[in-house]
Amino acid sequence: MFRDYYMTLAQKIIVWGGAVFICCFGCPAQVKAGEPLLAAVQMGDFRVKLLEAAQNRQGLQVFYRDKAIGEEQDNFYREVSMEISSDDLSEQGLMLTEISLYTGGANCCQGYYLLVGGQDNASCAGYIEPYDGGLIRNEDPKGYVVLDPAFKGYSREGTDLFLSRAESDRLSRLLLFENSQWHVDSAGQFPDFYQARLDETSADVKLNPVFRAIALAYYSLMKGNSTDNAKQVLKNNLPTVFQAEELVNEIFKDIQRAAGEFDPIENLSLN
Repeated sequence: MFRDYYMTLAQKIIVWGGAVFICCFGCPAQVKAGEPLLAAVQMGDFRVKLLEAAQNRQGLQVFYRDKAIGEEQDNFYREVSMEISSDDLSEQGLMLTEISLYTGGANCCQGYYLLVGGQDNASCAGYIEPYDGGLIRNEDPKGYVVLDPAFKGYSREGTDLFLSRAESDRLSRLLLFENSQWHVDSAGQFPDFYQARLDETSADVKLNPVFRAIALAYYSLMKGNSTDNAKQVLKNNLPTVFQAEELVNEIFKDIQRAAGEFDPIENLSLN
């Protein structure tokens, strides 16, 4: 059996260790202590069911107009949280529902459903398991900052170039809701955002010099600079021992591939 709970924009639902907590500003509590974890939340055409599973774990299933979308997610760390906001992601007054759940692991491994509703032609559902488990809200432009791990533990065969996971950071990208779907940004779309990343990277004296060179070239491409310019940035900032033309070309190809192929979110079919 399921028990239905209808949430206002100010509500938040958290499931932890087999107990349900609904935080609601200005509204009465709707879950009694000791009740079994069987609940559902309605947000427009979307409906989210929290399922009681074995060994004190929870499952979660998302529905759109009573049709299940995505896979039923097991919650290995006994926590599911949902926040409903009225963020205007596309200047159309659309409502964003963000659901986060642990998918396993320690201090990492979170999955997120990002549900957008408010107009039939704009409803959208995305699922993402971001690297290191985090989604960071970004206000200008509206969306999220997500991390591209393409150069964690990076190396080039036949050379001494190797970046341990500790020596290589993650690269920032923007996740946006546009044209009724979630996607990462394109090169040249937000030059100011990437100029800020360039400035931060240049000023970070703790970065491994090889990773700094890669990051500067990556952000140069994403800012919208020409490939020749970005490749020169890479060469100028690499340690001298790694400035051979052939090696620079190979590293730059990897940077282009990483920037162009990064696609961390799945847009779920609502049909």
